[in-house]
Amino acid sequence: MGNSPTKPEEEEEEPPSIPSSQTQGDYEWPISVYDEASDLAEASFLIYMFARLIYVVRAHEQEFNENGGDAEEHDSVESISAALKELESSIDNGSVIMRKFTPRQIETIVKNHFDYLKSSENFDMNPQSLLDSLAKLIERVPADQPNALTLHDYDDIYQTDELVYAIGKDDIKKRITLILRGTESHSGSAWSNWATNLSVWKTEVPVPPITKEALEGGPNSDMESLWIHSGFYNYVYATTKNEKDEADTTKFDEIVQQLKILCEENPDYKVYVTGHSLGAALSTIFSLFLVNYTEPETQFTFPTPISCINFASPRVGDGNLLTCVSALEEAGKLRVCRFVNDKDSITAVPSFNFYHVGFQVKLYAAEGTTFTNDSGETVLADDGTTPASPAYPPEVSYPKLVDSWWNKVGRAWDNSIVASLNFGYDHGSYRERVLLNGTFLEKMDINEWYAEQTEWTGFSVAHGEFVKHDSDEKKTSE
Repeated sequence: MGNSPTKPEEEEEEPPSIPSSQTQGDYEWPISVYDEASDLAEASFLIYMFARLIYVVRAHEQEFNENGGDAEEHDSVESISAALKELESSIDNGSVIMRKFTPRQIETIVKNHFDYLKSSENFDMNPQSLLDSLAKLIERVPADQPNALTLHDYDDIYQTDELVYAIGKDDIKKRITLILRGTESHSGSAWSNWATNLSVWKTEVPVPPITKEALEGGPNSDMESLWIHSGFYNYVYATTKNEKDEADTTKFDEIVQQLKILCEENPDYKVYVTGHSLGAALSTIFSLFLVNYTEPETQFTFPTPISCINFASPRVGDGNLLTCVSALEEAGKLRVCRFVNDKDSITAVPSFNFYHVGFQVKLYAAEGTTFTNDSGETVLADDGTTPASPAYPPEVSYPKLVDSWWNKVGRAWDNSIVASLNFGYDHGSYRERVLLNGTFLEKMDINEWYAEQTEWTGFSVAHGEFVKHDSDEKKTSE
């Protein structure tokens, strides 16, 4: 335990350049940043909603068993519980019960119990929000492939002590996605979530072997260790609470085995990792170590590049972590894209000797007074029909350990807690912001960013054209 004793290397770093093996071949990458981000934003927030649905059952059953209660309410909850259990399919896979749900099946449960969920204090959200998110996924499902989108595993059994995750499979886009839930104030996990968030000292971790190979020949080839936020790291590598597991089985080990099954069954699929807030921080750590995973007995490795696309991530580690992630990006083994809302304070912490990694896409709120109509579109309040647009186009930047003094100061300020201080709440509206900025995001491509030799540094940004900060103005330059 401790803070990193090392300072960033002084040698100038070139921006990562993904080789042609990542941008070519049989795999058909999504056509735009929007295509990737919109799906994963829905997934990152659906895991919260699905957790609440299950919590309704657990909380009621516990209360009913202890104190009794209204028989009609109990019947409603038992009906939800029975519907969920009908979808479960146990698989002989050691200690883990795998479930397989489709968005349509979950939608049916919510619709059948809509009135009860809307009135339940334990659900604590409008069930229409859940239906709206499910509808967006259902839209993508071809009529002749009803099981093209499936939730293969969801684990929150020991959520008071362990991280909560889900694994989805997308047969349309050939994608296996690990979704890590963020901080939850309900469901019995608030204490462990916040204890994880606030453990801001660092843990020293040896540079993993594949990352070590990626560093070879460069100025950081002698790097031996990196330092990661202890709370986040220990959440990933905590031993599991399931008594059927081996004593030294970690949460990482458990999840790896579930991902491995799906990857072996679908060898031409790519792996994505996503999450919001705490889940975003965990997704960065998972992505780094999934790239470096090799099963000792079979030499199985996950297909690369692994894509980490997350939302509202706090900083995760020191400058050595940034160097290691950059090396893996340059080697074509990892893609990282973080979405941050303007003025989201969570994305500005921790501060001292912590660094962000990967591409950052900053999303601005709508210009003018807006509201969301019945179709889920953000429109101007003046007439209720004109689609809203962001106050500024999205800004894209890439962090760099060594940069000009001016760029460093600009980026430090732009990502500081002071600049991000917000008495409103811009930590949860990521799905809406992605949709609002869709026109710009549809013109962007993550693989093209990596392939370009542009100096993605400091607070230089792009949205099809380059933009520079100039005091409080944003000016376009060639």
